[in-house]
Amino acid sequence: MAASVRLIAALALSGALAWPAPPASAQTTGTAATEQDEEGPTPAPLMVGAMAIASDADLSIERMALDVAVDRVTYTYGFKNRGKAELQLAASVSMPDLEVNTEGTTIYVLPTKVAENPVGLSVTSGGAPVATTAKMQALALGVDRLADLRAAKLPLLPFGAETDKALAGIAPGTLARLVALGLVTPRDQAEPDTPLLADWTLHTVHSWMQTLPVGATTEVKVTFQPVKAVYGVRADGLPGFEALKDQVCLTPQVLAAAKALLKGKDDQLEVDDLTLANDGPARWLDNPPGTVSVTKPKPDAVVTFCGIDNATAGQAVVKGKLPGSADAPGLRVLIFSKG
Repeated sequence: MAASVRLIAALALSGALAWPAPPASAQTTGTAATEQDEEGPTPAPLMVGAMAIASDADLSIERMALDVAVDRVTYTYGFKNRGKAELQLAASVSMPDLEVNTEGTTIYVLPTKVAENPVGLSVTSGGAPVATTAKMQALALGVDRLADLRAAKLPLLPFGAETDKALAGIAPGTLARLVALGLVTPRDQAEPDTPLLADWTLHTVHSWMQTLPVGATTEVKVTFQPVKAVYGVRADGLPGFEALKDQVCLTPQVLAAAKALLKGKDDQLEVDDLTLANDGPARWLDNPPGTVSVTKPKPDAVVTFCGIDNATAGQAVVKGKLPGSADAPGLRVLIFSKG
């Protein structure tokens, strides 16, 4: 396998991997490859930030649960107001930072092309929708240049067909200014036909004021579509996943169960690879142990993650404990299903 084909965290898999094209419904990717190996760049997951809420002496966190499916992730929190007055506390969720992968080794398949909400984030409180406010920054050399991008009438996403088209047709004077601001990479004079690349990072945070009535536990749900990696693997490629055994607590039993799904040497498994935040919502308060539930896309799918309850591995919903952020910077989930 070519060295440029990598999984996130730069862990290469040995064996025969086949990398399918992104689905037609999600063509917004972050890659700058002009020359690729025959397998193409690797799809990689991006992590949406966990909900964060301001700490208060009267606030307690009663519950934290993570529900995972291949196309939807929901965090559920139980916030109790133990005081004698209603609480109004600032809360937020950070989108993954978006930038071009200039080496051309990685692509990011975004669920939507909406720059301020590329993962279809929604929030409910007590079952009612919450209106969030998106604060966006287009960072170049550490400086917010959002106004300059808008003045140039460029899309805010730093990659994708619309951005590529806009950069290709930009006026020379505008281009010179954007290059001077560090927003666009300058062209190599020896290769004048090389496509221009966006050089900004889109940073977005959704925020709101969370209302917590006196004496009640308020259930807040944060739901989004994950930015995941999806790739194929044949039987001779499965041993390569042993390199990930520490990240996903992969056991020989899990690999054997995945291999059992393959009947012929040319059969292929589809692997959904997700990286999810495992931080508690309050920085200065005790956060309860979190739980994880992973719904299988097919009854015979195989799931693995650190904290899994092996007694549930054969069930339609696989359960476990959410490792604390002090133990691991994020939760990685692998789902093997027959392609």
